[in-house]
Amino acid sequence: MKILSNRFFLFLCGMIVLSASVMSQWKYTSLQYKNVNDVASRKGTLFAATSSGLFVSNDGGTTFYQVSLPAATPQYTYSFALIGDSMFVSTGQGVLVSTTNDTIWTKVNASPTSGYFYSYNGILFVDNMGVSRSSNRGQSWQPVSGIPASYSGGDFAVSGTKLYYGMGNGNGIFISTDNGINWSQSNNGLGKDTNIVSLCAANGVLIASTTTSSTDSNIIYHSTDEGLTWLRIAKQPVSGGLRSLYVVGNSIFGEAYGKLYRSTNGGISWVYVHNGLSTSITSISSFTIVDDTLYTGTTVGVWKRPLSDFGITSIRRNDGRIAKQFSLSQNYPNPFNPSTSIQYSVISAKNVVLKVFDILGREVATLVNEPKSPGTYEVQFDAKNLSSGIYLYQLRAGEKVETKRMILQK
Repeated sequence: MKILSNRFFLFLCGMIVLSASVMSQWKYTSLQYKNVNDVASRKGTLFAATSSGLFVSNDGGTTFYQVSLPAATPQYTYSFALIGDSMFVSTGQGVLVSTTNDTIWTKVNASPTSGYFYSYNGILFVDNMGVSRSSNRGQSWQPVSGIPASYSGGDFAVSGTKLYYGMGNGNGIFISTDNGINWSQSNNGLGKDTNIVSLCAANGVLIASTTTSSTDSNIIYHSTDEGLTWLRIAKQPVSGGLRSLYVVGNSIFGEAYGKLYRSTNGGISWVYVHNGLSTSITSISSFTIVDDTLYTGTTVGVWKRPLSDFGITSIRRNDGRIAKQFSLSQNYPNPFNPSTSIQYSVISAKNVVLKVFDILGREVATLVNEPKSPGTYEVQFDAKNLSSGIYLYQLRAGEKVETKRMILQK
């Protein structure tokens, strides 16, 4: 009887492990069998741009409804960008925008047509046979200086106060320090690996995924000096290069040929995390987060998985939710070396200034100095050129001022 009990106990343990394995996997949302080009979120609402229309979900993907687009607008929707409360989407014939109502979309401009969207400091960028920028929310567009026109497409990333762009056709990586007006090439250390398939910034470190036709190809590089030099850190787990790199906390997700991988050590090693996703997926286009759930757009629809499955219990991000009060959070981590994150909230549209001072009151950095819509934001402070000690950081918006201190410990 005791032996039977032990066997029964082992059986139960096995069932528990099996159940946990089944539960810890990707789940299908109700948007299925659609070719999803991009996913995005705004104030808890999930958006999906597909080859057959624009879809919205207000309940975490349990139900989706298709949005009616303006007359003469093709159903093909390509890529999203969010500025404040305004969600932009590129289509086959121009740009659409939604402000506060998820179902109402208006046409902004007939040009450019479909392309990869990106937003930075209130500026829209589109990658379509070259990069163009708009500083007036899509009303007019100007080609940027320094990036060659190319069919290859590219990827944007932000670290500190600099904007980065990686592209294929052997062009490599470009850096802008003036909000994307002018760009300069920065390929020092890449050698022949100048076909960039994806780019991201994780905890102040830039990571580039490359692919070449040489025998020693598909290398991952990183830069710890703001893109000035690049160091080889790993060979990729698959040929063709990891694409659609997406950072959540200390995790980086990337896909290759429809298979999903994850790194928790800055891209040095990767683990296969495709469990539950359809074997019919040929490409994974994008990721977004709604209420601590990770969503991904694929060639066969939108899938979701709790961040807790990956050991991610909390994230720091600007998700477009309206802030309830003016506040300046304690930096994290603290003490820090050499970079830290500072989160703040503003409750009305004002010019926001966030500065850092040394203990004697001398200004050492300006992190933010621009108008901000109501919301919660996060900025990185890199102190690699400063000495150890106590520093003060001060947030000012109109008449409201708040100051906190942080410790740089090298």
